This record gives sequence, structure tokens and C-alpha cells, in this order.
Amino acid sequence: MSSEQEESENSFKTVLTKERIWEKIAFSVMRSMTYFVLFCAGFLFWDIISKGSKKVFEGDGLINWEFITEHPQTLHVIETNGTKQKLSSNKYYQLKEEKISKQWNAQIGNKEFLQNLKELESRFDALSNAASPESIDKLQKSLLGSERNESIQKFDFWISLMEDTKLTAEDFEIKESEVAPMVSTFINGFFSSQSTRLKLLEKQLLQFKASHFRGISSPDAKIISEIKLAYVNFLEVNLPLLVKDFLSKSNDLNLQAENFLSKPEPKPLGDLVLSFSDYKETKQIISPEQEHDNDKQLNNF
Repeated sequence: MSSEQEESENSFKTVLTKERIWEKIAFSVMRSMTYFVLFCAGFLFWDIISKGSKKVFEGDGLINWEFITEHPQTLHVIETNGTKQKLSSNKYYQLKEEKISKQWNAQIGNKEFLQNLKELESRFDALSNAASPESIDKLQKSLLGSERNESIQKFDFWISLMEDTKLTAEDFEIKESEVAPMVSTFINGFFSSQSTRLKLLEKQLLQFKASHFRGISSPDAKIISEIKLAYVNFLEVNLPLLVKDFLSKSNDLNLQAENFLSKPEPKPLGDLVLSFSDYKETKQIISPEQEHDNDKQLNNF
């Protein structure tokens, strides 16, 4: 009877199988992760409450109502004349405007500053004159002439190299069979430098180079002559785009300068500086000598 009773009791006991062990391990891991997440959430909540409460009770009174009611809720700690101040956003920016206004009033009464301001205005006027219709027409002709002459000289040199490959090989101390690949390298380098220098025409230059890929890869005197004529025509068609871009940037610079000089007051210079940088970059491409003279004048200012 007792053995039967023991067997009956044992039948209700949980058998510790492999699956049961893995189940216990999984529940233990999940329980630990839950406690860890709750701990992290509690710590973050306590950190926010403790730091926020410090700012709530900052100030002369018992409660810093400005911090509670203002948006954004930022407390600015600054030091003026050796005294540390804790200001709300509104008071901080109000104090900042007062200091800027005070410094500006002192500056605007300075004769040297006013003289420099007039000088700057006259130099911006000179830059605007560079974008007059007469100046633009002259600039475009000068640009086309210089680019055409420089390119023709390069192509003529490459043609001369291919007209007598034996002499070229002797001059460069290479095999005669290596002359054509060398000239091909020269031409590729020329177009790469042009793409870098004339950024606005980079896409058009890549298309031109692709359309003459075979001739550039396996050049001879006749092929190079054909590419030269095609490139001169390319310059006549596309260089006006550079002048048009310069005119657009010049107009933008004049507008920014007019806004800056029309009402002298403290204001950000970011837009004016950016417009001048864009103008200068384009002017250096289409008229490097004149731009060098302008740089000297502005640097003196």
C-alpha cells in the first residue's frame, strides 16, 4: 500500500528535463532584463527631476517662475565684470542686445570707422561697375580670346609632337611607339585640369571628352587638329555661360551690399560674405588679373 501511495505522489512531481532547465534560464534572463530596464528608467526619471528642480528653485525668490513659464526652459549662466549671473532666455538675449547696441553706438561715433564705411561703399560701387553691359561685353571677348589662344597653343604643340614621332621619341628619350600614348596623356591631363578650373562647365567638358574619346586615346596629327577645331567651337558656345554666371553673382553681391550699407546697424555678415566669396571665385576664373587688383584694394581695407 505504501509503495503504491509513493508512486501516486511521485507521478505529480515535475520532472526536471532539459527543456525545463532552458525554460527556467530564459525566464531568469528576461526577469533580470526587466529589472535592469526598470532601474534605468527610474534613474533617468530621478536625474531629470533632480536637475529640473534645481533650476526651478534658482533665482532670488523661492521658485523660478520664469523657468517654468518660458519656452525654451533654459537657464543661462554668464559672468560680467566678475559677477556670475543666472538668467532666463528672455533676459539673456535682452542683455545681449543691450551690450551689442552699446558697442555699436560707440563704434558709429568713431570717425575712422565712418571713413572706412564710406571707403567700403565706394569699392562696392567699383565692383558693381564691373557688371555693366559694356564691361560684360569686354570681359566676354577677353575671356574667349585668352582661352582660345591658350588652347590653340597646346593643341599645336601636340600636333607638332605627332608630326615627327621619331624626332619626338629622341627628344623625350622614349620609344617611337610610346609617343602617341604620351600625347594622349597630355590631352587627358589638359581636359582634367579644365574640368577642375571651369567647374561650371564640368559636365559639358566631360561630354566633349567622351565624344572624342577614340581620338584622344589614339591620337595622330590629323585627329588632334580636328579636336582642336571642335574645342575652339566648344569654347565659343559655352564660355558665355561663365559670364552669365558671373553677372548673376555680381547682381547678388550688389543686392547684399546695398542691404548692408543702406542702414548701418549691427547685423550678420554671413550672406554678404558668402555672396562676395561666390563672386570672387567666378571672377578669378574669367578675369584673374583684374581680380588680383581688386583683392589688393579690399585687403587694404
